Amino acid sequence: MTAQLVAISEGPSIILNKPILLLGRHEECDVQIDSQKISRKHCCIILLKNKAIIRDLGSTNGVSINGKKVLEGSFVPGDELCIGNCKYILHWDSVILNGTP
Repeated sequence: MTAQLVAISEGPSIILNKPILLLGRHEECDVQIDSQKISRKHCCIILLKNKAIIRDLGSTNGVSINGKKVLEGSFVPGDELCIGNCKYILHWDSVILNGTP
């Protein structure tokens, strides 16, 4: 499975290469985002078969899916995700998009 959060604003694009990823500024995070708008342990992303789930971990600036602020929510390829001040679009390989091997 190849999933990626493609940056559409500031911040790096992120390859989602583990079933559960911790995102934030802290060095213990799986994905480190160097921005003062990102909390030390900002959120986690869980990859499932045909969608992903994001959970805010009590961050200061929150997360949103398609412009709607959420504490936890699912998102699919093409959805816009905002983590702090960094905006992304989820891209997934065609195998997952079609649901067939």
